[in-house]
This record gives sequence, structure tokens and C-alpha cells, in this order.
Amino acid sequence: MTKFDRVREAVRAVYQHYGRIDGLVNNAGRSYAASIEEIEPEIFDEIFHLNVLGPIIAMQTVTKDGRARSSCPKSCPGSCQTVAPDAVTRSIQLPHA
Repeated sequence: MTKFDRVREAVRAVYQHYGRIDGLVNNAGRSYAASIEEIEPEIFDEIFHLNVLGPIIAMQTVTKDGRARSSCPKSCPGSCQTVAPDAVTRSIQLPHA
């Protein structure tokens, strides 16, 4: 999911083989067992690309290619945009004093 060209190729291969995509399950992900101040920017970047940008690229490709073929599944890209920042915010919450 972090190699965006490969994600696009995979989606297009499914369209080419089956002619349509009925749904998309974004089930790739990774976490890192550390507090926010301990995570190196490179690790955060890897996690963000896998957990957030990869699924967005897949959704964009399914939607664009599906519309071109008139077989676009209903999707909700807003949910990914909402969940990712919420998850980061929750991970750095401090207990109330």
C-alpha cells in the first residue's frame, strides 16, 4: 500500500479482469508501540503512508476508474480523513490532572 503506482496497477488489473469492483476494504495497517514523542519522523511517515495515504490512493483509483466505466462503488473518503487525525489525537491524549 505504500507503493502508490502498484496500488493503482492492482486496482486497474481487477477492473480489467472482472470489469467492475463492487466494494473496497481498506485493511492494511500498522502501528508502533511507543509514545508520540518517541516515534522518529521516518517511522511516522511509513505508518502514515500505509495507514492513510495508501487507502486514499486505492479509493481514488477505484472511484476514478469506476466512474470511467460506469461501475463505481459508493465510497466515503471522508471517513478516512476523519479517522486518521482522530486516531493520532487519541494516541497523544494526556490524563486529566
